[in-house]
Amino acid sequence: MRIRLWRRARALVCLTAVASILAGMVLSATVGLAGALPVAPTVGVLEPDGALFTPGGSYPSLGALNAPVIAWAPRPGGGLWEVATDGGVFTRNAPFLGSMGGHHLNQPIVGMTATPDGAGYWLVASDGGIFTFGDARFYGSTGAIRLNQPIVGMTATPDGAGYWLVASDGGIFTFGDASFYGSLAGRASAPLVSIAGTSGGYDIALADGSIWQFGVGDPGTEVAQLAIPASYQGAAHQSLAARKALAVALGLVGTPYVTGGSAPGGFDCSGLTQYAYAAAGIALPRTALQQFDAVPHVPLADVQPGDLLFFYPGITHVGIYIGNGLMVDAPHPGTTVQVEAFSWFGPVMGVGRPS
Repeated sequence: MRIRLWRRARALVCLTAVASILAGMVLSATVGLAGALPVAPTVGVLEPDGALFTPGGSYPSLGALNAPVIAWAPRPGGGLWEVATDGGVFTRNAPFLGSMGGHHLNQPIVGMTATPDGAGYWLVASDGGIFTFGDARFYGSTGAIRLNQPIVGMTATPDGAGYWLVASDGGIFTFGDASFYGSLAGRASAPLVSIAGTSGGYDIALADGSIWQFGVGDPGTEVAQLAIPASYQGAAHQSLAARKALAVALGLVGTPYVTGGSAPGGFDCSGLTQYAYAAAGIALPRTALQQFDAVPHVPLADVQPGDLLFFYPGITHVGIYIGNGLMVDAPHPGTTVQVEAFSWFGPVMGVGRPS
């Protein structure tokens, strides 16, 4: 199984420790990069239950979880870590250095990255709050800053003395010795899902699969398109479109609820599902009831990540299923887009699978 990232000149794009929710799965790629530590190449697909598929082998599901697994980070020297939205950290042949599991979080965790020597890691929340473990040092955060859009990922500088954060609208935030080389704020074709440090800057990935490069003398160039072979997609249980829609929705966690909202400035429940699936190339009508009537239905027993869950008689609420009894939705005025147990909303009135 391989996931290939191709430059226009058909050379392999160098992305170091990319953690993205692209296409509803977490992709992490570490390839040979000048100036980087010699880390074994690792590419994989991470499911919300923690199951991880890589060319070198697979890791089983973590079983019943309090929250879905959202990101993973290869450990320089071998092994890796996974992190759930509640801050719980799970080790795969790597030392446990601490977690935020069981602690109150203002916003869910959306990403993690390892220190260059593999003796620590950072976690980042959707508000840009930073949590350090092992030899990872704190260089600042956006936790006290009002963001236009939520943070969706982070990556460390090559020497580990700084890091970049990226928001879903393309905004870049620098800390420590991280330099600013430009951003896609205001010009991104799709929501941002990840950032990867390089020896001379950083690359960022969008939910539509495009990769943009930033560095000295390069204010932003589209350099690649993510290609996922059909054989690798076989590890997934739902369509690529469903995965992309789920990726987009999770990248919007923390966005305010706005009645009638259907854009990144604010969403209501059906505005979120409509926007997420539009980014995946599937048009949905505007209201929850209209969406219920427009999509094929499947039994609740067969629900898969990316499916739409509909609630209440008359169908007045909708969310996107993640797995493990959880969904991402925009609940009601006064809240934000969030991950929560769908059982809180009562009986599921129907399950839809857009196609």
